Amino acid sequence: MTAKGLFLAGLFLALLLQGGFHAAALLTDGDSDGAHLHHGWLIVRGELGLYADSMSGHRTPLPYWLVGASQLLFGPSVLAGRAFSLLAGWAGVLVLWFTSRRTLGEPAGTLTLLLLATNAYLMAHFAVAAFHGLAFLWVALGAWFLVASERPWRREAVILCAWGLFLTRPQFGLCVPLAGAWALTGAWDRRWPVLAALTLPGAAFLAAYWPGVLKMAAYVPGLAGWAAGYGWVSVPNAMEPDWGTRIGRAAVLALRSYKAWIALGLLGWALWPLGYPPLHRKAKVLLWVFLALAASQLMVVNFSWKVAVGYFPAFAGLLAVPLAARFAQLLGQPENCPAGKILPRRAVAAVGLAGALLLGPAWSPPPNLPLRVDPARLAALEAERAGRELARLIPPGTPVFLFGPATVPHLAGLRPPIQPSNHLETLVASRVRTTEEMFAERGRWHRSGLWGVRDIEFWLEDDPRPYAVLWRDGLMARVDRYGWQAPAALILSLLERHYAPAGTVAYHGIRLEVWRRKGAQDRIQ
Repeated sequence: MTAKGLFLAGLFLALLLQGGFHAAALLTDGDSDGAHLHHGWLIVRGELGLYADSMSGHRTPLPYWLVGASQLLFGPSVLAGRAFSLLAGWAGVLVLWFTSRRTLGEPAGTLTLLLLATNAYLMAHFAVAAFHGLAFLWVALGAWFLVASERPWRREAVILCAWGLFLTRPQFGLCVPLAGAWALTGAWDRRWPVLAALTLPGAAFLAAYWPGVLKMAAYVPGLAGWAAGYGWVSVPNAMEPDWGTRIGRAAVLALRSYKAWIALGLLGWALWPLGYPPLHRKAKVLLWVFLALAASQLMVVNFSWKVAVGYFPAFAGLLAVPLAARFAQLLGQPENCPAGKILPRRAVAAVGLAGALLLGPAWSPPPNLPLRVDPARLAALEAERAGRELARLIPPGTPVFLFGPATVPHLAGLRPPIQPSNHLETLVASRVRTTEEMFAERGRWHRSGLWGVRDIEFWLEDDPRPYAVLWRDGLMARVDRYGWQAPAALILSLLERHYAPAGTVAYHGIRLEVWRRKGAQDRIQ
């Protein structure tokens, strides 16, 4: 094997080792790992509909199918779910590498791969059982057909990739009409295949999930009022108070997450004059695609631009291509540049690039990576150990009340209510004022996957679950954050009245209390 081959093999090996480390070491959470693991498992088994009344309805099916398939094949497992997401992300990395090599040359392709492999923040998102890896795969495939493929049907393929992106995360829905407009503008002679690609996937999606899919309208600006008329409302979000707060928080997160790439971009811009050719046209195209995707997120997730920037890992990898293109040119031999100024600029570019690649993982660490990683107590393995401990306290298959992340209850084979296991913030406590209003609104909440005080009473008193699992610290934190005094007091009072402590399960800073219904038969050990 040549030196070049050995280098690429080593780079891919490093990428694989990094992904495996992140999959094992990243802390689990209820919104990503927990909800996708548990609900994906139920969905692929046919026990839950994605747009059932108990679901909030603002998600699309592909991540649940991907992660759920891992649970169906290997049983309840954090590592299996993360492995499937990671494989999708790695596939996206390979596609983007091929795209860069084909359009910009081998040096730019290698730099693209280096930039992706050393961005720990970005790569870690692929190692979570959620949507990021799959979304990035669709983005990378779309980039390939957009700038690298010469197939006559590449425009239709771009549209299908846009549909795949939407079916992975609905806030990318704007990509579909934009891809369609681009395809029709450039190839009117192929309008019928383009129109088929533009309409048939959407029609199939609507037909498969009709009429529950209509509850997605509650999350579409301009359609929320229409959806409310049919009994669907959205999960309440805390709107950031002003534009300054939105911009400031988003900028801080972007700088913290991508500071190495931002520094490289500024350096590349500063070193650009003096005879260097302009950035390659196809690299510019991918830069504009990134900007369009970023703008779409800021438009759709308008209540919090910080949250919107948190979704950027699904497509931020596109930035590696224009960065690689620019530094491949800076490190190469430019035309019409004074000879005495080539070497200094090349040296500065090389030093800056090497520094960014070496410091990238430290500058932008993954948000869910513990400050100190104990190889003997990796987070995913700790969650699986906690699942086994919980299964010894509560028989698998038991319906339980849950306030806390769904990951460990899922690993234990328990059956919590869908609403709180989907997301704790689906509790609409702030909307409860009187008993009459509570009963009047309950039907609308239930159709929208939300829950309130009356549901707590139902799960703990009217039709009580034999066991309850409580994350007390998380409950108290939300009392301070959202003013959930009433539901918190109700949960604690009903537990004290009807349940008895049955043990605790702890894992990476989370302590779950297990309560057993008074009078229930003790489990035979």
